Amino acid sequence: AQRQLENLGLIAARPRSGYYILSHPWQKPALPAASQPDLKPTPVTGQELVLQLAQITSQPGFVQFGAAVPDESFLPMRAFQRSLGKTVRHYGKRAANYAFPPGLPELQHQIARRMHLCGSPVDPSRILISNGCQEALSLALQTVASPGDIIAIESPTFYGLLQVIESLGMKALEIPTDPQSGISLPDLELALAQWPVKACVLIPNFSNPLGSLMPVAHKQQLVALAHRHDIVLIEDDIYGDLAFNGERPPNLLSFETNTRHGN
Repeated sequence: AQRQLENLGLIAARPRSGYYILSHPWQKPALPAASQPDLKPTPVTGQELVLQLAQITSQPGFVQFGAAVPDESFLPMRAFQRSLGKTVRHYGKRAANYAFPPGLPELQHQIARRMHLCGSPVDPSRILISNGCQEALSLALQTVASPGDIIAIESPTFYGLLQVIESLGMKALEIPTDPQSGISLPDLELALAQWPVKACVLIPNFSNPLGSLMPVAHKQQLVALAHRHDIVLIEDDIYGDLAFNGERPPNLLSFETNTRHGN
C-alpha cells in the first residue's frame, strides 16, 4: 500500500525516518497533443544529427532514453557468463563460427516458439536472423519498396527508422499520432487515398518515443485497412513484453490472415 501511495506521488520515504505525506503532491503532467504533420511525402535528411546524437549518448553518465539501451547495472552478467560458458562447452568450435542467413536453426525455432506463445504462430523457416533491429527494418523496406517510394510512419518516430529511410533514398509520409492510442487511422486512410504508399512502419505496442499503446480494436482496423489498400505493414514489436500490467498486448501479426506482413 505504501509503494502504491509513493507511486501516486502522495507520500515520500526519508532515510532512517519513515514515510511522510507530501505537502505538494505530485501531479501527473498533461499528455502532449497529437502531432499534426503535413500529409505530404518528403525526403528524409539529417543523418549527421543522428551520428552526433550517437556520439553524445556514448559518453559516461549519459542516460539514453531514446533507444533500447538498458543501464549496465540491469544486465545479468553472471547469467550471461554461465550461458556463454555452457554454449562453448556444448558447441565447441561451432560457437565461434559465423552464422549465415537465414540464421541458426535452433534460434529460429526458439523465436518461432516464443511468437507462438504471443499468439502469432510462424513457421521457423520464415524467420530471418538479422544483425539488429535497424538491419531488419532496412531489409524489410528493401524487400517491398525502392528508392523514391513513399513509406508511411508515425510522427514522431524512432530516429533510427528515419536514418534507414534516408539511406535507402525513400520518402517519409508522417501520419498524425496520438500519445495514447498511436497512429491516427483516419489520417492514415486519407494519406493512402492520396499517395501511392508502399509500406507503413510503426510500433503499435509502446511506441518510441511517445510510448503509446494502440487499442486492440484499432489494431484490427489497421490490418483491415492494409487489406483494402494492399500495403505492407512492417511492425516493430521491440517493446511488446514491457506491459505494466504483466499482460502482453497482441501484435498486428496475430490479426493477420492473408496480407503480406513484416514483423
